[in-house]
Amino acid sequence: MKALKDPKTWMPAAAALLIASTDSDQRISDWASEHNPVFGSQSGAQAASDNLRTVLASSAVITSVMPPGKLDALLPGRTGSLATASMAALATSQVTGALKDSTDRERPNGVDERSFPSSHTAAASTYATLSAQRVDGMALSLTHRRRLKTGFHAVAAATAWARVEAQAHYPADVLMGFALGNFTAVLMQESLQNSQRPVWFGIDRDRTTDTFLFQVGWPF
Repeated sequence: MKALKDPKTWMPAAAALLIASTDSDQRISDWASEHNPVFGSQSGAQAASDNLRTVLASSAVITSVMPPGKLDALLPGRTGSLATASMAALATSQVTGALKDSTDRERPNGVDERSFPSSHTAAASTYATLSAQRVDGMALSLTHRRRLKTGFHAVAAATAWARVEAQAHYPADVLMGFALGNFTAVLMQESLQNSQRPVWFGIDRDRTTDTFLFQVGWPF
């Protein structure tokens, strides 16, 4: 499976396992939240993680709605890559939430027990990977495509580190979040590319309760 073999999936996941198996997780977290070498303070790191995630979310939307270049659109039948971005983001959010509920890891700051994995980082990684995928389909030079893709993933990495400096997550939390976000985005892209059926949307009205149901489906 391409999603598992992707270095941006297995490398941070392996690093998370290595760090979690030693006392490095706690030591790095304590040092980062005490010294704040990049963002200056825990409040600054918190604000930065929110802002950087928003930047990547915007980039995922912008690159999704931009017309493709020499390559085809991401979804079969040119359904639109914005659907890919939406479903990947939703899938990442659902999986991250389920893992938080099942692991109950306390945050470094003790606020709650939803530390693992980092949802900020997972979302940022998903957006970065989606943006990078879309850039590959644009009529840009190889150099420009590489710079943009590196920039997207660098912002995702900065988001991850900001969560550590903010004392909201341990290093293992953000590393696994990065791996999860990339995995989801690549898996979604891979699944849709390998299918001959397009993504579909629908709205149905339940006359009994007088409510509307929004439905979305994609082939696997």
